Amino acid sequence: MKLVTEKDEMMRRYLLDQMSDEERNSVEENFLEDDNFFEEITALEDELYYDYKQNRLSTQAKIAFEKIFLATSNDLEKAEFVEAFLQATAEISAEKTAPSLWQSVVAFFSFSNASFRLGSAIASILLLFIVGFWILNNSNRKIDDVAVGVPETINVQTPTPTPFDEKIIEDNQKEQEKIEKKITEEKQKTEQNDNKIKELEKQKENLNREIEKNINKKTAPPAQPQKTFLALILSPGLVRDGSGKIPKIKLTPEIQTLNLTLPIKKGVEAENVKIVVRSIGGGQISSSSAKLGTRKSLSLGVPSKNLKRGDYEIVLINSADNEELESYYFSVEK
Repeated sequence: MKLVTEKDEMMRRYLLDQMSDEERNSVEENFLEDDNFFEEITALEDELYYDYKQNRLSTQAKIAFEKIFLATSNDLEKAEFVEAFLQATAEISAEKTAPSLWQSVVAFFSFSNASFRLGSAIASILLLFIVGFWILNNSNRKIDDVAVGVPETINVQTPTPTPFDEKIIEDNQKEQEKIEKKITEEKQKTEQNDNKIKELEKQKENLNREIEKNINKKTAPPAQPQKTFLALILSPGLVRDGSGKIPKIKLTPEIQTLNLTLPIKKGVEAENVKIVVRSIGGGQISSSSAKLGTRKSLSLGVPSKNLKRGDYEIVLINSADNEELESYYFSVEK
């Protein structure tokens, strides 16, 4: 088992982005100028792949590794190769007898991942060198034996090639399907996130418009309240024979009430009076009672909905003897 030094642990934290900015700057200042730093950190990066596939990382380190080292298709291919290599190694180690040279070669070259073709080529060259050295060594030994007169029978057994393990191929294909499924899921998540961002942007625009609308309302001058009544002072004693002018009132739809002030002439005396509003040439519109006493005017409110286009008369009647005390006239236009 490899002894994990303090330096190794620090570089693992550096790779997994588990240190503060201050620590990271310190590491980069101390080690980036070191000639061996790149080789050491590359070796530690490879070890992280093996530790990840063998479940030797903590939960926090595993999450950080997946985020940093499984982000591209090349990263996923490298992780796939490591898993296949560990599986093949475990199967070979499980055999009771040691694997033959041919089994080792077949097990090694069963991994055809494009990311490790260069490593395979180097291994092939080393293998050819070892075989050549073995043949040359045996040839020299044979020549030496002939020189001293010792005959030797060489029985060369050709190893039977082990067929490709279909289970390894099947497991690799299943792992490949899992990775493709994961890629598809990640793409779908990306599309969902894009749609969510668009929806949030739309909500933001709507809120901005609402804010601007309310700001405009705040800065706009307050609307003048609509006038819902009309006040008028009627003079008593005007006649309808042309000798006097009858006040004309223009009632618009927003006017709901006609407020009339009725001045009382000097000499009109009564304790209580009735105020009768009637249409000239028509019928009575309304009737109400009021206490006159020494008051110099009376107020009367008439709903505009009760008034139509035409001339009207208001009569003050003494409640005691029904004597008409005063009359007022006005005309309505709509």
